[in-house]
Amino acid sequence: MALSRCKEHRPEGRVNNYINYVYPIGYPYTSSICGINQCNISGLIWLTEDEYRLYLNGQEIFEFANNTTKVKVINV
Repeated sequence: MALSRCKEHRPEGRVNNYINYVYPIGYPYTSSICGINQCNISGLIWLTEDEYRLYLNGQEIFEFANNTTKVKVINV
């Protein structure tokens, strides 16, 4: 599941291994904000290896772990 974190708060030591990030639509003026408490910096969308492979194959919409919302990313 995708994760929103800023560059300062890389997701490390988690169950899922996040290998790379992509930019949400409108970054840095986006509604995706870093998920770390007390951090209000625009979030990048960190993807697992499987998700990143899907991204490279053209997928643009990813779900966050809690399934309350999805995010659309820029596919370059």
